[in-house]
Amino acid sequence: MDIDNTSTGNRKQSENKRCLLNSMRLQRTTEEKKSYYDIRIANARKNFEDNLKQLLKLQIATLNGDKALAKAAVPVIGAAGDILDQCKAKLDDAQKKFDTAARIAAKVGKTYSIMQHFVKATSQLKLTADSTGYFKETSFTQKSLGKVQPSKCEAPSGGEKAAALTTETVAREPDLPPFALKAKLSVKCSTNSGGSTCHSATVAANGWIQLDLAHTTGDVPDTTAAWRSNTHTTSADFGNEIALLDDNITNLNNALKELKEADPTAACAAKITDHNSIAGTGLFKRLAIKILLQKQDNEKEETSPAETLEKALTTAYGEGGKNFNKVVHETPGNRQTEISADGKKKTEPLTSVETFTDLADALARATLKRLAIETDPQASGEPTLKGVQGCSGKTG
Repeated sequence: MDIDNTSTGNRKQSENKRCLLNSMRLQRTTEEKKSYYDIRIANARKNFEDNLKQLLKLQIATLNGDKALAKAAVPVIGAAGDILDQCKAKLDDAQKKFDTAARIAAKVGKTYSIMQHFVKATSQLKLTADSTGYFKETSFTQKSLGKVQPSKCEAPSGGEKAAALTTETVAREPDLPPFALKAKLSVKCSTNSGGSTCHSATVAANGWIQLDLAHTTGDVPDTTAAWRSNTHTTSADFGNEIALLDDNITNLNNALKELKEADPTAACAAKITDHNSIAGTGLFKRLAIKILLQKQDNEKEETSPAETLEKALTTAYGEGGKNFNKVVHETPGNRQTEISADGKKKTEPLTSVETFTDLADALARATLKRLAIETDPQASGEPTLKGVQGCSGKTG
């Protein structure tokens, strides 16, 4: 009687496939979470750099501008630092948390890969008795150790692809589940070649004992105590967990939670080109009182009556700040500024100067020109900052 191992083989293949799919899904989920926060941090960093560039442009425009621009710009320049600091602190913390999560995720990803290798590898040992029913050195009729082959996750099929993480769904994302690999040893035996139970029986000619070693992520119930009959078809199984992941799943979940809490998006949302982001800050109000109301010694954030400051702000930036962007950024941005170009100088609209190299160059050139004008007022025919209270030194 031949032993039919088809159903057993199919079951093992199905189990292995399920294990692989679970491992791959977890690996993809980890990568998706990393990618989500990587993009959030990158966007926050871009906002920070955009604000820093706008601050440099505003400083350049102020040096090249007139009295009205200087008065409107001073409160914005002063308040910009707080916006940059708040974003930078949150951005640095988020990057640190991201790096920690990425390191742990790399360990988990490598472990997932190792697990995928193991579940594809099966080892087998079969001992067959000789014609006298004894096991000898020639009894090793089957012997194979599962070879661990390189393996990687295939791209998910359409039905397996999960929806991309969004700001709405990330809050509901569950923790990555525990994922354990177990070694599973299955034992079968027969008293003869045809397949007869060896329970309470003597092994006869060509009887055999077979051991199969596999790895799985499923449960492995210990069935050795129930091994009573049909031992040639019903295996006695037992297993043991292999702690490949150690505590890395727990550590990764904790790291991802900390990363979610450190998301810098909100802290870096403020823009110095936006009136609402600037006007509510205390430093903006203090400096506005200093420059717009010409109260050099002021360190308060309000006036008495309050309408005094409100009227000054309306004059400078329009009702409710409706002209803020135009006065402080658009109009100055259209002015020409000098920068270097292949050993020569060229002029560009300030709004189109984007690299820190060119912005620093433009700031230096504007400062030089400003110093030249202070030394020789005839150096420029345009109105300058000279004489703007609080923007230049007193003249003799």
